[in-house]
Amino acid sequence: MILREGWTQADAEAVIARGDPEELLHIPLYVSLNPPDCAWSQDICIALTAHEHEDVRGNAVLGFGHLARLCGALDEARVRPILEAALVDPIPGRARPGRRRRRRYRHVSGLEDPQAES
Repeated sequence: MILREGWTQADAEAVIARGDPEELLHIPLYVSLNPPDCAWSQDICIALTAHEHEDVRGNAVLGFGHLARLCGALDEARVRPILEAALVDPIPGRARPGRRRRRRYRHVSGLEDPQAES
């Protein structure tokens, strides 16, 4: 089941409970692009960053960017360590686009790139 317009938190939680990665990879995008509750959406993204499937993890990290833009803030104490870990994710290509963007906005985010070129 891919969520459709008019989805509810219960619909998203049902997808999470089923645990199918093909469905789960959409959840961080749904909850972050149209957050019904910013704290709930952030909690969903945080939980999904620990998923075994790399696409679910990647979309959960991407969801933080949408939430920061749409909600105006994130719980830095909880999210920063996750973002820092995502920078060194061993999945090929996963962190590279994030590093380029982070270099451009380093003064805003304050995140240090462990692989930055001098």
